[in-house]
Amino acid sequence: MVWLLVEGVDGVANFDRIIEVEGIDAVIMGPFDLSQSMGYPGQVTHPEVVEKLEDMIKKARAKSIEVVTVIFNTDLENIKKDAQYWVDLGCRILVAGADKGILAAGFNSIPAQLKF
Repeated sequence: MVWLLVEGVDGVANFDRIIEVEGIDAVIMGPFDLSQSMGYPGQVTHPEVVEKLEDMIKKARAKSIEVVTVIFNTDLENIKKDAQYWVDLGCRILVAGADKGILAAGFNSIPAQLKF
């Protein structure tokens, strides 16, 4: 399988050309890095960031390319809400949690477990 990661303004600006390449099975959207490169660091729900992501989904799905998105919320109810939003837009592959957040939560839980 061939999956591409598109996560910056240059990737979004060239997205039409990128998805013309034969053999792409999926595109992974990088909302966090996209928000950074657009000047909205960490604001993955900023309207302009979301607009770019939604546009990528429409274009990729029109070419039968799967779209992968990352859900950054940590509580179950918000994860479900966000998952439904992205599925309704056409994403069929979802990643809940980002590597840094998962690692930070795990490391932060260690001191509490070590209290005597």
